[in-house]
Amino acid sequence: MMKMKTFVTLFPKAMNIHLRKDVGLIPLVMNTEKGYDSSLACYSNDLYENTENASKLKIKKIKKIFRNEILDSILWLTVNSRKIDVLNLYHFTPKSFACVLFYKLINPRGRIYLKLDMDTEDGEKMLMKSRSIKWFLTKYVLGMCKVVSCETKRMTLHADNHWPIKMHFLPNGVLKEDICLPPTCEKMNNIITVGRLGTRQKATEVLVQAFLNAKPFLLDDVKLILVGPMTIEFSQYLDQVKSKSDYGKDIVVKGSVDNKEELEKMYVENKLFCLPSRWESFGLVLGEALAKGCYIISSNLVSANEITNYGEFGSFFEIDNVYQLSSVIIDKCNNNINVNYERLREWMEINYTWEGFADRLEIMLNE
Repeated sequence: MMKMKTFVTLFPKAMNIHLRKDVGLIPLVMNTEKGYDSSLACYSNDLYENTENASKLKIKKIKKIFRNEILDSILWLTVNSRKIDVLNLYHFTPKSFACVLFYKLINPRGRIYLKLDMDTEDGEKMLMKSRSIKWFLTKYVLGMCKVVSCETKRMTLHADNHWPIKMHFLPNGVLKEDICLPPTCEKMNNIITVGRLGTRQKATEVLVQAFLNAKPFLLDDVKLILVGPMTIEFSQYLDQVKSKSDYGKDIVVKGSVDNKEELEKMYVENKLFCLPSRWESFGLVLGEALAKGCYIISSNLVSANEITNYGEFGSFFEIDNVYQLSSVIIDKCNNNINVNYERLREWMEINYTWEGFADRLEIMLNE
């Protein structure tokens, strides 16, 4: 009997939330779709919220010995590299470079999949001057990887033109079983956002101000629903806003929602999903919202443009432009949005599912 191939995602600081993101879902589908013996290597060996996927995705514990993530990872690889057929790493960082070198030193025949998780806007600014030290390091170290991928077509094209390695396009997605189109209920005319509220990246204050500006011009009782943990500063800001504005009562704070079914129900029930971020590598919530039939309103990010097919399933505003966002909110709340759910389902299933991701990655690993 042929031994099952091993696929290990090395992500030392993984937490429960990562099990529902690419860090947990990629090794999961490499097990369910491609038959790998999949594991997630991290500091914690007690991540599971439930045991549903315990037999499909094992947790391998990395010991904290050096109080340094790079050294802990290298020590773990020193012991385990020969047992790993495919090593999955994340980000263009010194840690990833070190892990590539040590893994290939110990297991030269092993294959590496490096997922950059890099936002296109910053990626295009990265200097990669020909024949520079960074250029040579990238060519030598990442040249050892079987697959290096990014999440947008535009970043893939940029890297192909400016980086000394072959870049692959592998966008994030959703599980096919999580696609609910058409939605199972009539949507309420509300706006929902999900994320780490109040961080500079998420720019939640831009959405709040735009909503308050738009509110007097909206035809019905539209609410803004905020989902996710929030910073102390944003919580204080929100308290002031709600106390001073007549429309503060229409801002609904849900806090962190850890239950997957509860979060999916919010997507299904509400008409608009807004992502006001200043930057994103991809924005996993965009896929989650589209899979439940939400119309997307997003800052003008490359990833948001690509996943909505450049406006077929969404609208955009300039980053930090409160007035543009207000205008889009007024337009989309006051007018019917005719989403072609059959077309949206086809778009998601062909381009943005984790099962499709696994199919493409397996082909790339074996080219």
